[in-house]
Amino acid sequence: MTEGRRTRIVAIASPGGRSAGGGMGTVSRLIADGLEGAGSGYGAVILDPRGAGSPWLWPAFFLGVCGRLGWLWARARLSVLHLQVSERSSFIRKGLLLALGRALRVPVVLHHHGAELIPTYAGGPRWLRAIMRRTIRGADLNIVLGDVWRRFLVEEIAADPAKVVVLANASADLGSRSPPEPSQGARPGLLMLANLSPRKGVGELLAALARLREEGLDVPTMLAGGGEVERYRAEAARLGIADLCTFTGWVGRAEVERLLGQARALVLPSYEEGLPMAILEALSAGVPVVATPVGSIPENLTNGETCLLVQPGNVDELVSALRAIMTDEHLRERLVRNGRALFEKRFAPGAYIQAVVAMYDRLGAGRP
Repeated sequence: MTEGRRTRIVAIASPGGRSAGGGMGTVSRLIADGLEGAGSGYGAVILDPRGAGSPWLWPAFFLGVCGRLGWLWARARLSVLHLQVSERSSFIRKGLLLALGRALRVPVVLHHHGAELIPTYAGGPRWLRAIMRRTIRGADLNIVLGDVWRRFLVEEIAADPAKVVVLANASADLGSRSPPEPSQGARPGLLMLANLSPRKGVGELLAALARLREEGLDVPTMLAGGGEVERYRAEAARLGIADLCTFTGWVGRAEVERLLGQARALVLPSYEEGLPMAILEALSAGVPVVATPVGSIPENLTNGETCLLVQPGNVDELVSALRAIMTDEHLRERLVRNGRALFEKRFAPGAYIQAVVAMYDRLGAGRP
């Protein structure tokens, strides 16, 4: 963070802080770094209200964040409190931080990333729904990733429509960087970047790979991410495709870029999503995408033009899409070309940072 005399500070509360993986961590770093380089007059700090390790330790981290916010406010530096929220217990922590921001008279932005926001509210206990409503309605601005969530906040939560703004995620431009060195012996194939779980459609992907092997098409696949790794490693062995599947566990930013540089396609057959950073990064890197029409993916990508979309849980459709992406060069080239054009038009970081700065300006710069 640049400590200029007139710099207005945006405090971004995001699980894991600056070093976090996943979509929220990536977006938080993109905003913080973009503000520093945009000449906007804003600087940013990324604060971790949850911490790593035991979930029982989060109150200590939370109190540390509250102390840091109070220190910034006392120096008349805190201008905006930007809260990255997902679902479930995330609303408890962010609701408390929102109350602190209101007490300090600092504008509060609630930035929604939770793919399961709607089912969490619909199926949650009464006390959790009350916390979610109070937090959402209390924010000075709610940022959502697509129209599906805007409608939900306005129609179900009764949020003020003037305080709900759609802003799709953006990504660093990986296509502008030098391609990574290929690993010795690496075979171009599919890449999945995800925390491995049933929600991500991992079982369906493995079933599709097994079907393709039965047809005589072996597709090497890298499954990069944490989660239920051993469960799916055993499933791959049971299906007779263990030799096709590499499970890396969690990977860092440099490794993500290297894997994208080697992939023939990114596959993400999820049941629920927001607007995954992995898809935006693949578009920027010139890697075609196979995904599902969930969340705000269908609001931004077009089947057959900028990606291939299959219905969640439909292994037949997934088999057909993977077969096409592995064997049809004309299709693959079209998806690469159109996907890159879409990234430059809609997901490049420059316009995204300008939009964020405009939102902060609209809220004002906090205490004089």
